[in-house]
Amino acid sequence: MKKLFIILTLTVSLNILTTSSSNAQPHTILYVPFDDRPVCYQYVVSAIDSTEYKIIVPPEYLMYTKNHSGNPDLLWQWLTQHSLSADAMVLSADSLLYGGLVPSRTHHLQAEVIRDRLANFDKIKQLNPALKLYVFGSVMRTPKASIGGMEPLYYEQYGPSFFTLTALQDKAEQTSLSYTEQLELSNLLAKIPVQFQQDWFTRRHLNFQTNVALIDRIKKNQFNYLAIGLDDNAPYSQTHREMRHLSKYVAELPITKFQIIPGVDQLGIVLLTRAINDLSWKIPSVAVIYASGTGGKTIPAYSDREVSKSVIAHIIAAGGVPLLTPEIADFVLVVNTPPNGITLEAGNSASDNAAAATAVANQIKSFINQDMKVIVADIAFANGADNNMMHHLATLKALPHLCSYAGWNTADNSIGYAVSQGFLSAHMPLSSKNKILLYRLLDDWAYQANIRSKLAEHIVYPAKKNPAALDSLQPALELAAVQQLMLFNKTYFQEFIIKDLEVSFPWNRLFEIKLDVR
Repeated sequence: MKKLFIILTLTVSLNILTTSSSNAQPHTILYVPFDDRPVCYQYVVSAIDSTEYKIIVPPEYLMYTKNHSGNPDLLWQWLTQHSLSADAMVLSADSLLYGGLVPSRTHHLQAEVIRDRLANFDKIKQLNPALKLYVFGSVMRTPKASIGGMEPLYYEQYGPSFFTLTALQDKAEQTSLSYTEQLELSNLLAKIPVQFQQDWFTRRHLNFQTNVALIDRIKKNQFNYLAIGLDDNAPYSQTHREMRHLSKYVAELPITKFQIIPGVDQLGIVLLTRAINDLSWKIPSVAVIYASGTGGKTIPAYSDREVSKSVIAHIIAAGGVPLLTPEIADFVLVVNTPPNGITLEAGNSASDNAAAATAVANQIKSFINQDMKVIVADIAFANGADNNMMHHLATLKALPHLCSYAGWNTADNSIGYAVSQGFLSAHMPLSSKNKILLYRLLDDWAYQANIRSKLAEHIVYPAKKNPAALDSLQPALELAAVQQLMLFNKTYFQEFIIKDLEVSFPWNRLFEIKLDVR
């Protein structure tokens, strides 16, 4: 690791010399996201639009949405039509091969169709050899449970069994199973219907071979960068198992060209940030500070590795370099981890976390007072912010001075978003930085950690509705969400002025919202 720091630090020094003698002009980037979810699409486009770079995205009817499937063939046509006008492309392999992230888990495509679509990556590069090409894909996830059509329908019943089955298979390949575990494995193989096992594992095998084909292209330098994300992972799981086998295949590739990264939904903004840093000849440096307790050794929920490894992976993937000393770094990344290393869901009572959260907030304020540019990755909880830390930051009037903040969904999603938005803040005016920061405060802190559970308790459950199928409740939920978000804003961060606010639930579920702030 020390050698990595030395090499990348020298790269920064050489880069500074190069940048001083050049005057980079704005560039055009084509972006194809996983789907139209706000964290993959609208929020990402808004961030890039706030910089001096031009981002072009395909029409929404070509992408996967809650209401219709994506169209890979038309997406490729769209890319071909725009290929000569682009300086860089940041592309979701899942959208261009399967039709989106969800279809990558549910499709019934033949290998020949995937092979033909893979060949389009080569054709795009041939059309524009100077094009910088950044591609992100995924290893199919292995959630403990899933509802709402995010997996094949049988997964709603057999998801926990699939998870435990593959966790035992993964463990058996690495160590050994006890007699009890061997018996459980046999029982699970007998419990899950054979046709469901065949469907699930056949699709996974095709997706694995597709990732190998993508890796072959980075080995031939057809891509400038390739990132493969691990969605809803665990230390023992089928996702982790496939990651181990892919890692053996890419052992010789440098991390400056390829990484297998925990998390998926953040990859679009991460690689867009890398593209901008490459085009502008900038390599931002980052010093990382962890909260007390388990800190960087924390293995958060939905991940298979220590936080410190995820942080370094995201810094490198976004085009940055980690440094050891905050005083000489461009940014300070403060990572708020749970003191005991156990990731609870946001909104849970955590009085034992108060002292640690206060200490982190005080440290953030101290860095701000020293005129350091502070990025905050809030991963003490899953699916929302740490209320204790955020309340204290609000009291200290520190929130408007942050370069970026993220505390949504999984720890890895938050890390990638925080790092990328922090790097991008150097390319945008203060007003734009603050607007992007406001979106995260409203979504990650106000909604995810507080308001979402209230909406479920007072509107969804009394109506005997499913939080994953809101349907006729949407108008009432939108109105209530706006009212509570506006109140939260006035109570905790009124420095961020909101003239008008709209809220919608684009995927018909309570889990996520789309914000439009004016």
